[in-house]
Amino acid sequence: MEYYVGVFIFAFFLRWSSASTSFYGDTTRFVHAGCSQLNYTQNTPYQYNLNSLLASLANSASTSTFSKFTSTSASPSFPVYGYYQCRGDLSIPTCHFCVRSAITQLAPICTCSSSAAIQLRGCSIRYGNDSFLDQPDKTLIYRRCGSMSGTIRNGYEADLVGMREGVLEALVDGGQTALYKARRVGDIDGVSQCVGDQTVANCGDCVDEGVKEMRDACGGPAVTGEVYLGKCYVVYSLSSSETNGHGMKISKKEIAVIVGITTAVLALVLLLYFLGKYFARGKG
Repeated sequence: MEYYVGVFIFAFFLRWSSASTSFYGDTTRFVHAGCSQLNYTQNTPYQYNLNSLLASLANSASTSTFSKFTSTSASPSFPVYGYYQCRGDLSIPTCHFCVRSAITQLAPICTCSSSAAIQLRGCSIRYGNDSFLDQPDKTLIYRRCGSMSGTIRNGYEADLVGMREGVLEALVDGGQTALYKARRVGDIDGVSQCVGDQTVANCGDCVDEGVKEMRDACGGPAVTGEVYLGKCYVVYSLSSSETNGHGMKISKKEIAVIVGITTAVLALVLLLYFLGKYFARGKG
């Protein structure tokens, strides 16, 4: 599978863990990556500029959740452009760890690639020799819809679709000017984010396109959906909870309480049973 970024054809890589449906899981979990078919020659000014760029990305992530750079230190004739972007709710230390992990994970996937990009759950990085910085990009990179949960029953599907639509509408709300948005409607969490080099207007256009792609791809009651475009993404998921057979939401805390109460009741029943037997023997 291939996709285009600038003038480069990127080979597409994907690993996915079906056990995780929440977007707020491990921030270093791999989502997708792409590499140009054009490679650079090792031990050349371009490689030195790239190494300098990646070092700048890693260092900057210790103080900011987004930065962009143009590296020309080895030679201005072979510039390398790049950025990193962390999810808007991450702390600086978590962002820093995520960016470093992204650089480490990308290296064996896109060895000697002139252009490359990687998306993790909590951050993304991209570099190349085409000047893509500050440019809008609504190119579809990757999309995925989760399967229908086997624990949802009795008409909850319609509620799920309604909640998802509510979240998507909240993410495209024209009154919001943030590049990062997190919304919840009912049992559905939704997030949209644009790369930090985008204007508010370009970000809005990109998110609008992402929501359209989401509706086209995930029209049914899927419990998760993800759409990644060139300069933004839109994701939603069933909130980190469990559902019972009637479509009622049961949180993990509520499950723990129920288990605790059930255990206490069983212990009390056993205690009364043995006390009854003990007194019965005494009377005998």
